Amino acid sequence: MPLWGRRCIPCYNNTNWFTGLSIVWAVGTTGKSEGDTTAVTWALGSVVESSVHRTDTAAAGGDTIYGRDFIVRNTRDSNQTITVTTDSSTNWTVGGAPGTNVFMMGVNTDASSTYSSMHGGGVVINAALGSNSTQTFDLRFQAPSAVTRAGVQETIPVTVTASP
Repeated sequence: MPLWGRRCIPCYNNTNWFTGLSIVWAVGTTGKSEGDTTAVTWALGSVVESSVHRTDTAAAGGDTIYGRDFIVRNTRDSNQTITVTTDSSTNWTVGGAPGTNVFMMGVNTDASSTYSSMHGGGVVINAALGSNSTQTFDLRFQAPSAVTRAGVQETIPVTVTASP
């Protein structure tokens, strides 16, 4: 039974407002052109309890939204630390394992099936991304094992930041 009608996970490319733009989407990010800084949406549609959805494959949980790499480019003249974070939605909490109203979100940079959980804060995906270099990453979402408010759309923010 579906948990909700439409599932959106915006992936925001965050910027450092004090020192100017540090990262932009690079060519290859689905639906984006080089230099774009607008949000990318990964809409999962209806999913069932505990189902898994990944941006890198259609095999995981029957996900039909695959082959969507996210690629950021460092536009600064110095190395930048690239971090990906997530946060809870209106009715769900991010956690280390799915539970009642608890989802998991992970990030991966090496096209393997191993994902780092973002439940304890941000995951550094590149500690020293060089000037004009790019970093590719994929996301993995695992739905709660049970929900107390079925049929409600949840939006989960995923934020990419760069820092010197």
